[in-house]
Amino acid sequence: MCNRQFETNACGLLKELYEMDQEKSHHLVTGPLQAWKTSSVLQLADDAELMEFMAEDCCQTALNKMWHGKLQTNTKMWKVRQIQIQIHLFKQTSGHTGPDIGADF
Repeated sequence: MCNRQFETNACGLLKELYEMDQEKSHHLVTGPLQAWKTSSVLQLADDAELMEFMAEDCCQTALNKMWHGKLQTNTKMWKVRQIQIQIHLFKQTSGHTGPDIGADF
């Protein structure tokens, strides 16, 4: 079975779990995995560039809640600061003039 088939199967399973229990599904994708040095499913999917998986409603709503501080995660503060710096640098180099998307942190 190829990697894309595993991703497709994971998407189907995640969709079913999310329809049954959104909170537990969010915990599933954001909780630490001891076998992978406390990385989460979302972190592993991001590292592997599994865009189909990351596009699932469960992942998108979990990311949205993390972004707005409404979901507890095992994300270290230095990672949050790193993202803030990247947003700041992007705004400076792109001439971004819209709302301050990193102001909540």
